[in-house]
Formats: sequence, C-alpha cells, structure tokens
Amino acid sequence: GSIAGFDGRLIFVRSAGEDAWLGKEAPTNAAFDELEEEAVDPMFARGSGGDNGDGVLNKPIHAKSLRDAVDIAHDGDRILLLRGAHNGLGEVVEINKRVIIRGEGALRDAVVDCRNNSPLFRIKRSCVIQNLDIDFTGFSESVRVLGDERVKPLIENCIIKSSGGDGIALGGQAAPTFRNCIITGKKSCVRVYAKAAPTLIDCNITAADLQGVLAMKTSRVILHGCAIQANKEDGLVAMESANVVLTKCLVQDNLGPGIDVSQNAKAVLTDCDIDANVGGLWLWDDAAAHATRCSMNGGKP
Repeated sequence: GSIAGFDGRLIFVRSAGEDAWLGKEAPTNAAFDELEEEAVDPMFARGSGGDNGDGVLNKPIHAKSLRDAVDIAHDGDRILLLRGAHNGLGEVVEINKRVIIRGEGALRDAVVDCRNNSPLFRIKRSCVIQNLDIDFTGFSESVRVLGDERVKPLIENCIIKSSGGDGIALGGQAAPTFRNCIITGKKSCVRVYAKAAPTLIDCNITAADLQGVLAMKTSRVILHGCAIQANKEDGLVAMESANVVLTKCLVQDNLGPGIDVSQNAKAVLTDCDIDANVGGLWLWDDAAAHATRCSMNGGKP
C-alpha cells in the first residue's frame, strides 16, 4: 500500500550508472522511455482495462533524472530513486508539489551525486524525502527550505552533505522536521534564519568547518536526541533573538564552546550532556539560558 496522503502515481527514476559523476542523466532505455514516432502500446491505448480516459493510467512511469520526475509529478505522487548513482545535472530541484521522494533499498543504496553552486533541493511545499544519500559538491547549501508556516516538509533517514556551503539552510517561516539524518557542511551543518522553526530529532550534526548549528534572527530551533559533535568551531550558536530548545542532546568534541548564546537569544536545555568542548555553556550580552538535569564539563583547554 501507499503512505497515507500519497496515493498517486509511482514514478521510477533510473540510475545514471557509472556516468553519474560526468553530469549525465540515465541513458535512454527503449523498454521504458517514449521514443520519437513510437506507436502507442495497445495495452495502454484508450479503452483498455483500467483506463481513466487518458489512456495511460496503468502505464509505468519512468524518469531519467530526479528533476524530470519532479517536473512531471502531481500532488500525491511517489517518486522512487532506484538503487545506484543519480545526478543533480547542475540544476535546482524545486519542490512546490506535495510528493514523496524516496531512495530504494537501504540508506546509501540510492546516492545523488550533485555538483552545483545552488541547492539540490529548494523546498517550498510540504513533502516527504526519505532514504537518500545526498553528496553535494559546490559552494551552496545542499538543501534549502523556505516559505510560510504551512511549509512543513519531513526529511528522514538521509545523509546530507555539502562540500562548500552549509549542509541545510532554513528560512522564512518554514517548519521542517529532520529525523534520523546525518548532516554535514563546509560552513555550518544547519543554518536557521528569519522566523524558521525547524525540529531535528535523532540527528547527527557533525564535521562542519564552522558551527554545527547556527540560529539567527527570530528563528526557533528544537533539537531532541541529537548529537552535535566534532565541529571545528562551536557546537551550537544562537544569536540575535533566536530561541533554541535542546532535549536529551549530546554536544561534544567541538573545537569551540559547546553552546554559545549571545545578544538577545535564549536557550533551554533539558537532560543534555555537554562535554569535551572548548567550554560548556557561554552567555554573552543580554542572552539567557535555563538548564535542567544537564551534565556540563568545560572540556578542552
């Protein structure tokens, strides 16, 4: 059966194979792709069983790239990236439809090799993305979410990496949920700005050259059961008028303070372990923090 709310068509995206790193889409396959001057298969012609009037209801739908699949998708459709390496084709996949995008098999079986200077995904509508390994090479974030408070995508069981920018950038009033993801960025792993209100659950936020999490403006960030570790500067920075709420989080082995709160920002920590950073919880300016049942160790000199 289909996932609740996604009972539309199933669109398959074939792997680009060994040429994915060259920026190519999947090669044409006569068994799946419509060819020039090709006659319609009688099995799918008008009047055949299961036809809804357009003659193609039961015909398998195949796309040669993720971008093509999203372009032809309708609200409620399911997009399945088959096992193998897929290519971002240097283009932004703008998601403004209610779709589910999922990688086939186990995590890392479906990899998106994206070489671009703009995000792979620009999400402007509630959607679901699952089970993808996004290997992004370029000077941009890998995933950007923006929009009003109705934009509430779910991204789960994914690996999200950017070699030259932030791992993810979240803005507007969007309220995405990231669950069980590994997020890595050249700059920050997670950058939140404007009035965005993301929730991160059971995520590993690691290996940034700057902060693991950067919360700015009037954003509100909720982290539950996350590990913020091994970043080259602070674990988490909250500044301006941002609010951060951490519950059952581990903040360790960062080369700056574990939690750094400044200006008018606020932090609430419950049942957190902050250890082996260069300082535990630092407060500056008019910042405020409330910690309950937390373990804090100043850590490295």
